[in-house]
Order: sequence, then C-alpha cells, then structure tokens
Amino acid sequence: MKEQKYKELQLTPAQKIDEWESVINNLLSSGEDIYIMGDTETTGGVEKKSNTVRIYERDDKDFIGRAHRILEIGFELFTKNKENGKLEPIKDKEGNAIFFHEYINFNRDDSEKKKRIKSIDTVPKSVLHVHNISIDFLNGVKPLNQNDPNSVKLNSPAPNFQEIIEPLMKTCGLLHDFNEDSGKVYSIFHNTDFDLKFLDFEFQNLKHPIYNTNLSPFQSFVVPLDTLRYFRDAMPEKEIKALREEINIEGRKNNPNWVDIKGVHAIDTLVKIFEEKKLLDNSDIDRTLHGARKDVIILSRVYNAFLDSEFYQKGLNKRIIENPSNEDIKNDIKKFVKSLKEKRNPLPKIKKNKIRL
Repeated sequence: MKEQKYKELQLTPAQKIDEWESVINNLLSSGEDIYIMGDTETTGGVEKKSNTVRIYERDDKDFIGRAHRILEIGFELFTKNKENGKLEPIKDKEGNAIFFHEYINFNRDDSEKKKRIKSIDTVPKSVLHVHNISIDFLNGVKPLNQNDPNSVKLNSPAPNFQEIIEPLMKTCGLLHDFNEDSGKVYSIFHNTDFDLKFLDFEFQNLKHPIYNTNLSPFQSFVVPLDTLRYFRDAMPEKEIKALREEINIEGRKNNPNWVDIKGVHAIDTLVKIFEEKKLLDNSDIDRTLHGARKDVIILSRVYNAFLDSEFYQKGLNKRIIENPSNEDIKNDIKKFVKSLKEKRNPLPKIKKNKIRL
C-alpha cells in the first residue's frame, strides 16, 4: 500500500497538494500573476517601547534573548481581475478555493536547532488573549477554545515548520520553474514587516525540500505588498477617526455591550467602516480570537471593499495598485524628460588652453 504523502498536514488537504501545485504552475507558466494573501500568529515579537518587530525578546524578563516563533500560518491564493483590480480566489476543478493553513508546533524541532537559534520553549501568557494558541493545543491535548463546543482540536501534535515546508511551497508556486515569461508571485500582508520578518527567520532555519540545502528567506520567492501602506495612503487618518467616532457613538446608543473600535487602519476598524458603507458583510466570521486563515479571508474582503470605496476612487495610490497602461507610461516618460530639460543647468564652458609639452 502506497504511503500517504504529507501525512503531517492536519488542516490543509494532503491529497490536494499535487493537484493544487499543478493549477498554480499552469497559471504561472501562462504568464498569470499569483497573489498570496497571508497572515501569521506568533509567540510575540513586538517591542513595547518602540513598537518595533523583534524576533528576539527584549521586554519580558522571563524570555529575554529568546527567539519568538510562528504558531499558525494561513495563505489564500488569488489572481487579480484585470478590469476592476479585485482579488479572485484560485479554485481547483471541483471549485474548491486553494489555500494553505496549518498550526505549527515549534517544540517539535530537534534540540540542536532550538539551541542554535535560542528558541522560546512556550507560548507567553501575554499573547494568549490574542489567539489562544497554547502548547496544550499544539500538542493535541486541548481544543483552541474550551468554551466553544465547535472549537478546533488537533487529532495529534501539530507539525513543525520543516514538516510542512514542501507542501506549503508547492501550493504557493514557490517551487515553480520560472523563466522570463512566467507570472510573478506576490505576497500580501497587512503590516507586511511583521509577517515577513518571521517568515524570513523560519525559512532561513529550514532545509530546502528538494535540494536539502539551507533555504533562502521567504522574501526571495515573492514580491511583497502591504495593504496597510495602501490604506494609509488612500484613507486620511483624520477622516478615519471621524468615521470611527460616528460608528462608536451609534454603537453605544444601540448596544449596551458595545466595545469601542480604537484602531485607525486596523482591520477591525476598516471592517466596521466598510460594513457601515454597505460594502462588506463580515457577520459570518467570529473574530473574538485572531486566527491566521480567517484573518486572511477578512483581509481579502476588506481589500475588495476598499476598491469599491470612495477612498480608492480618489486615492493617491490608485496607480500603485493598478497596472498603468502603455500610454500612461509613455506620457509619464515624456513629462519626466520635459522636466529634466526645464530644470537642467547649462554645462560650464571649458576654456581651451594650449598644452605645452
């Protein structure tokens, strides 16, 4: 009997990996660009004082100098609609959306690796309120949320990153045989600096699934994009704060249990704003706890709602998201050349002196 491939996977269908890889490779070979929208949940990694992303802990005295790790990874794969710029899920022949989603048990790494990278050995209590991913959950002992009878519970300990790297890279087109005619693979995160720093760290401490050499950083396989930057460019902070306050006032009036939204370009804030504008319905997702895959689904909805909004229509970054036409590029070059001619200072005159030998 043939041994099942990728048996370590618990949430991503192992039997679909090769088929999904073929779908993605065919798109890339035809010149179609692929967009990986992703999210990660981690053991920590943000320095309190500077709000800077740090792999190695600096604040919590119990974990000073220890490396934070990824606990959950969620990727959804999209192509971009050429007419309206919206992201459209890539589906297999049965109509299933292609994704990669797994919890990651960093404690399954071998002791040599954990010692070499100074890995943290538990999940700090200070982050459990965000995602509730505990060591007991990763070991398959407890459900994610004990107060929810429908909460996910792993059948066995979650895999470590090395055990999932091959199916992950296959599903996302990262093992594609690229040439000059291939499409590109883009990654999209909300606050991309955080996720990319952690993915780069994990990738660089893995072996390549085919060549068994040290793996390159995640960013070496993708063109990174950041929705947070897009939203900040097109949605003025002052305007968002005014809308947020209107929503909070209305919420307090109609709901005694209302909890004010506080962020500016945070996903939860944007969800409320676009729901208020009837551009988004997110009522089917409970975000009491963060989760990598559901946060990606929410982000994709927010992104497409943003493209329908007046913020995008009048936004300064409209041309960044849209591919400029050849005519636009020609006009931009003409304007640039013209500006050079107008601003260029004349070259100094060179005096001719007789050269004595």
